[in-house]
Amino acid sequence: MRDDPKILNSITRDELFDVLAREGYVPEKRKERSISTKMNSTRVLFIVSESQKNIQAYCYFRTDGTSLETVNEFNKNMRFAKAYLDDDKDPAVELDLDLDGGITEDRLIDFITTVRILVTKFREHI
Repeated sequence: MRDDPKILNSITRDELFDVLAREGYVPEKRKERSISTKMNSTRVLFIVSESQKNIQAYCYFRTDGTSLETVNEFNKNMRFAKAYLDDDKDPAVELDLDLDGGITEDRLIDFITTVRILVTKFREHI
């Protein structure tokens, strides 16, 4: 199954960029392995690992003091994301996708959709 061309065992930043664009987002290439795009008016950063076998979606919000209890409440109810207060005490949320073993493009699109939904829910929650 790993030799199936429909299975993604790795992904480059440019390949992820193309998928985001096909899904209707307006991606922007950032540093060597990252892309940013707006999802429901919120800027999200996608980072492809150096090995090209993992993707991380990251988003943070500047607020006037979101509490740790509020962030922990989100974590209790949303199992596919991890939220925390960053070094500046701003709330952040991350989602990860592992390509080790292979995934389909549909799974990648599902991950992108999950990112959009959970980033929006997190913004509403805080």
